[in-house]
Amino acid sequence: MFELNRRDLLAAGAAGVGLSMLPRLAAADGCVFPPEGSIGYRVLREGDEIGQHIATFKRRGDDLIAINDIEIVVKMLGIPVYRYEHRSEEVWKKGWLTAVESTTNKDGKKKSLRGERRDEAMRLVVNGEKNRSVSGYVVTTSLWHRDTPFEQGLMDIEDGEVKLIKGQLVARETVPVGNGEVEARHYSVTGEMARELWYDDRCRLVRVEFNTKKDGSRIILEPMAET
Repeated sequence: MFELNRRDLLAAGAAGVGLSMLPRLAAADGCVFPPEGSIGYRVLREGDEIGQHIATFKRRGDDLIAINDIEIVVKMLGIPVYRYEHRSEEVWKKGWLTAVESTTNKDGKKKSLRGERRDEAMRLVVNGEKNRSVSGYVVTTSLWHRDTPFEQGLMDIEDGEVKLIKGQLVARETVPVGNGEVEARHYSVTGEMARELWYDDRCRLVRVEFNTKKDGSRIILEPMAET
């Protein structure tokens, strides 16, 4: 049961919305971030491929840059009935999110988010005009970060809203990755965002499963090739 109280969590922040105060770092097996490089995921809806998600990680000096590109098209009888495009870039320094930028086109509805860390909080501009602050240690809903299931709240990568969650370890499992398999820890996340997440021993996200709110269809992200 999801029991986290929104009022208690929001009251904890010194400015704007407050999340946990310190990064966990090395939450699993001694790794902090995924290794440099790209991981391509197939996006499946009820078993049919509807798009791709490419996650890229690179170093720039002391910074880690995490880039996510997603393109999805759902078709019925060969006719597109839903489109989703998203690109985000996160800059992490010494374990903290220090800058973020994203653009999203959800079936014609566009969103943009831009922010940087100042005075111990992420200062955000939403759709070019709406200002918002999220204080404390911030992890986004982009899911790649290994701390995701350990947080009480995640900052929405599309609009900066905080989603309250609760995560728990399910089991250590073997999951398919392209033409191979990998051992991974399976976490179940519930609350204002529900996801099943698998991370391997190198802090890489190797599988995602969830049901859409719109029609309940099952969505799966799986690596396109062995990572």
